[in-house]
Amino acid sequence: MLRGTSERATTRGVRRLAIAAAVFLLAPASAQAARDVEIVSGPAAWTNARSASFGLSSAEPGGIECRLDAHIRPRADWARCEDGHKVPGPLPEGRHVLEVRTAGGPSAPEDSWTWRVDVTPPSVPRVFEPTGRWHLEKHVTASWGATDSYSGIFAYDVRYDVWSAGGSASMNVPWLETATVTGATFRARTGRTYCLRVGVQDRARNPAPALSPPRCFARPLDDRALERRGLWSRRTGVDGYLGSSYIETTRQGAFARTTVFAKRLLLVATRCPRCGVVEVRWRGRLVKTVDLSAAKRTKSARIPLVSLPTLERGTVRIDVVSADLRIRIDGVGASAV
Repeated sequence: MLRGTSERATTRGVRRLAIAAAVFLLAPASAQAARDVEIVSGPAAWTNARSASFGLSSAEPGGIECRLDAHIRPRADWARCEDGHKVPGPLPEGRHVLEVRTAGGPSAPEDSWTWRVDVTPPSVPRVFEPTGRWHLEKHVTASWGATDSYSGIFAYDVRYDVWSAGGSASMNVPWLETATVTGATFRARTGRTYCLRVGVQDRARNPAPALSPPRCFARPLDDRALERRGLWSRRTGVDGYLGSSYIETTRQGAFARTTVFAKRLLLVATRCPRCGVVEVRWRGRLVKTVDLSAAKRTKSARIPLVSLPTLERGTVRIDVVSADLRIRIDGVGASAV
């Protein structure tokens, strides 16, 4: 009887030890690996600060010891430190590691914090697109870029200046802020001149030394902006034309005009085998005679008219000087730059 009781007790003891072992093995790793000393705050992974501050926590009354950059200086000494520990610097560019342990404890660190110092700014960005001074399309592709030799590009800030053909202007208008893309589609309004500028900063928040040089383009006014005299007809909903419309005449003496602020002027018109001739005047002065005849028809041909020394206000007037030949006007470009 005593022997059976002893065997059952032994069996129960083994079972208890097995259950206890299973509970220990299944316990959360964080509970098993609880540290006596921890670094609770420190610099960002990338920073341009040449010094650093840390928040430290200790469950031991003996205090904390710190050492810096033992991966660079293998014989770096441990020194007493406390919450609010500061590394005064100036720290060089590169990777840095702060290690902590319980004062007088084992030689191995109980926690560490790694960060990198980068004080070299990225290159001055460039705007690659849009190309060309004049764009008839509503949606204009824009692209930009910069390089950074260490931490890499973090984000771009894209802004623009805009002038209307009527003379109003808005400067430094935000378009894309903290953008990680290097291209986007810009929505341009008719009769507007735009100049895009881009800023950039790297992952350590170093800004480039300057904004990009401006990239400027203009979208012409369409025929709706033109005052007409004489016998003109107007067609709308026509593909391939600025604003899907144009005005047309075959009558000599007919003219169209509009008043704008401009430094450069453009005529948008159709060239064709049976197209005629117009004279373009700026502020009453003849600046160009345009023969629209061509062997092949071209919708919305862009015809430069004049480049002025400064931004001027005046009336551009298009006079029909041919008879019984087609004149099809799509618009007038007035660029402020």
